[in-house]
Amino acid sequence: MSELTVERFPRLRLAYKDTGSEDRDAHGVLWVRLSGSPGDGRPRYECMHPRRQRECMTELKCQVCGGAPSVTEDGYLFIDWHEPYQPRSWPERAVTTLPPLCGPCALISVRQCPHIGRSSFTVLRARRPVPWGLGGAVYQPIGQGSLGGPPPRGRLPYGHPALRWIVASQLVMELREVTVLNPEALGVS
Repeated sequence: MSELTVERFPRLRLAYKDTGSEDRDAHGVLWVRLSGSPGDGRPRYECMHPRRQRECMTELKCQVCGGAPSVTEDGYLFIDWHEPYQPRSWPERAVTTLPPLCGPCALISVRQCPHIGRSSFTVLRARRPVPWGLGGAVYQPIGQGSLGGPPPRGRLPYGHPALRWIVASQLVMELREVTVLNPEALGVS
């Protein structure tokens, strides 16, 4: 990763020593820098390239093929888990870092992804997936322009004051107007 520093203008916030406009999103949040060659290599189901994840979430593309996701009158197709950090209303207002899927890629994912195979997943449709916040390494500023370390990973909602200290690697969406589907809808049991 590029060397981090504390930028003092327009306010104290995390920066790279050579921060460029492509390093920040529309909210001014710093994003992780990773190289990559899309289409090369084997799928790594345990982690998604931050640039691809952000693009698929922002543009609501299939996380596997990058094409159009499956959309019906019930909404976009997602696979999610009920984790401890989820709201009590889950699956309504579920927060997820997993972009939507097209039907064929959902089926492939369910069959090939080791994480899905070892856990109890839920197939959802969401009419309104909306940006909620960001996930990444959350640094702690200490003293005049110094950073504590190593940073814990976390998720912060948009508007949180600590967003200026995160190196984002995931866009987090909140799923609204959710319908739960039977996994057999994907052709699996």
